[in-house]
Amino acid sequence: MNTRIKLIAIAGVLLLTAFSCSRNIPEPVSPPINDNIPPKPANFTASVGDRMAFLTWSISDTQNISIYRIYQSDSDSLHFRVVAEVTQTSYAANNLHNGITYYFKVAAVNNSGFEGYSSDMLSTVPDLYGIIINDGARYTNDRNVGLTMVAPTGTRYMQVSNDSTFAGNPWENYVLTKIWELTAGDQTKAVFVKYRNHNDEITSTYYSANITLDTHAAIDSITFTPESQPYVAGELVHFKLFAEESEGQARTTVGQGLINLTLYDDGSRGDAVSGDGIYECDYIIAGNLDFANATVYGNFTDRASNTAQQIQARRNMSVTRAPDPVTIFGIVPPTGFFDRLQINWNATPASDFAQYRVYRALSANVDSSDYLVEVISQISITSLTDTGLTANTVYYYKVYVVDNTGLWAGSNEVHASTNANLPPDPVVLFPPVALPGTHDRLSLSWSASHDQDFLRYELYRSYDNNVTVSDILILASATQTTAVDSNLAADSAYYYRVQIMDRAGDL
Repeated sequence: MNTRIKLIAIAGVLLLTAFSCSRNIPEPVSPPINDNIPPKPANFTASVGDRMAFLTWSISDTQNISIYRIYQSDSDSLHFRVVAEVTQTSYAANNLHNGITYYFKVAAVNNSGFEGYSSDMLSTVPDLYGIIINDGARYTNDRNVGLTMVAPTGTRYMQVSNDSTFAGNPWENYVLTKIWELTAGDQTKAVFVKYRNHNDEITSTYYSANITLDTHAAIDSITFTPESQPYVAGELVHFKLFAEESEGQARTTVGQGLINLTLYDDGSRGDAVSGDGIYECDYIIAGNLDFANATVYGNFTDRASNTAQQIQARRNMSVTRAPDPVTIFGIVPPTGFFDRLQINWNATPASDFAQYRVYRALSANVDSSDYLVEVISQISITSLTDTGLTANTVYYYKVYVVDNTGLWAGSNEVHASTNANLPPDPVVLFPPVALPGTHDRLSLSWSASHDQDFLRYELYRSYDNNVTVSDILILASATQTTAVDSNLAADSAYYYRVQIMDRAGDL
């Protein structure tokens, strides 16, 4: 068992008493007759903090003092253990448990290794201390803030200050909350506090919390690009608001609510750099907008809830809306025609109408790069017959409405096939009639052909009733529907047939 030898003077007699100890310490050395016993430490006090106690003491005579030996116990019994040996008159006991009572003693040891009387026993309770400003807010726009004092039960006094010297700030009764006035000037502020518990122990250090005082918000400017206007539907416009402080909320409004946008300073949605105090947004012009010379406003509220004075952009904004598209509701091949299609659409309501432009293609996805069939400048003309087409072929169409600013909108796309080019219908050949007063002539007539691609009539004669194109050709005409066949033999029978030739060579 380790022993500690303590010299006690009673009525001029020196007694040696042994106490149990949990740490090996040097064996005490009996001092020479002329050596003084180390004095007993006095004014032994403790300052407490989070999981620690800061011990201080004084000594009446430091001559020949080598070290101070610190004893600690978790109860008020005599089961103390040596926890440290220090050369100064203070010691920080760390890694304690908050809310637990600890007991300490300190004794001086001289250069000969002789330990003197220990101090009076000191008890202390470390605990969690602190201070919270405005429930932990980072910013405030008011110098008057709310403090929440964090200290254990039994805390009696507190000292609050705007600086760590606590100069001019008296101790006051401990309260859980307190209204406190920060110093003037927009910048980060600190509030400091110390506590004293029921044992009149002062916290080992001060505690502090920070908050940024911000009482003013301002906007430098608001801009939007590109410069050229008016904008049209689908065009991207970039807005920028310069506020010179981050973590705020910025918005832009165009006109009386024509456009309302949140601007960002987080590196997204068009913002170039996060946290630089420049709030930005990319906006695609909506298709329903149509206005001229609208004012662009910038609005900003900073992180401390200060609202900046609204400003205006140096130029106004104009947006032109493309005309509403028309709808093609009919496309048909006219009966009896193989080279044309008829298209019908509804009239546009555009007040600044300029023209309809009809485009055609041989495949889907018609656009303005395809064949322009016709330009129509009268708003009331809403139909078109497209001619000169190939028979039995599918064609695709789209009608564009163009306004006076050059904006346009395309209709739905439709398609249809032209009719097949069938052989021409036969005409009716009326019975031949002998011309009066003649014996060698017959007058012939027939009905007109209405074939779309009619080319000519061909009149053939034969001596039997099987007239073909290999027989005698009497007439080939594109216009005549009558003929006189002469130089015939008297009292002879003749047979005739009219063939219709179309442009495709069909009979």
